[in-house]
Parts: sequence; structure tokens; C-alpha cells
Amino acid sequence: LVRRKLVEKQILTDPNVSVSMKEYNSKRVEVIGEVQHPGSFPMASGMTLLRAISVAGGFNAMAKRTQVTIRRRVKGGTRAATVSVEDIIDNRIPDPLLQAGDSINIPQKVF
Repeated sequence: LVRRKLVEKQILTDPNVSVSMKEYNSKRVEVIGEVQHPGSFPMASGMTLLRAISVAGGFNAMAKRTQVTIRRRVKGGTRAATVSVEDIIDNRIPDPLLQAGDSINIPQKVF
């Protein structure tokens, strides 16, 4: 009713709306362990392991960077892979792309 009145009075002349998604708040990744700000973060398109760690504030002084675990839910359970962020930084292995629901665990160094 209000829309019709606005159109009749020529206040609303072209009632078209465009919507674009900047990010999906329901799609998240978890970063836990030895980072500055552990928690759940919105999944951005093309998010990699290094980007997720960066979003969590980066490693803290106690982080064991050589044994970072990525867990992913798959049909029938959970899969896990342990990677060295040092190998990613040194270009020995690629920076893995994350998926919504992934969990990243950065363990503590043992002295």
C-alpha cells in the first residue's frame, strides 16, 4: 500500500533493489590454541591457513608453528592434517585453502 502511494506520487520511480553478499556470517572457521585472539571468525572467500592465523592476531610467543593442525568435517567423520607454517612461509608447501567449518589448532611449544 505504501509502495503504491509512493509510486503514484512519483516519489518512488524505479523500485529496484540490488543485494550483494560481502561475507557469510554463518560460514565460520575456528582458530584455537596459541594465537593472540583465539575464536570463531567469518569465513572469507579464498581464505587460507595463513590468513586465518592472521585474522586471529597471529601467533603468540608460545606457538609451535611447525605442527599446526587443520580439522575438517567430512562424510562419516573428521579428517585432520598437520602442517608446518614455516614450510608454507618458505614456499616448500602451498598455503591450504580453508572451508567453512574448519578448525585450526596451534599447539604450545614444549620446553
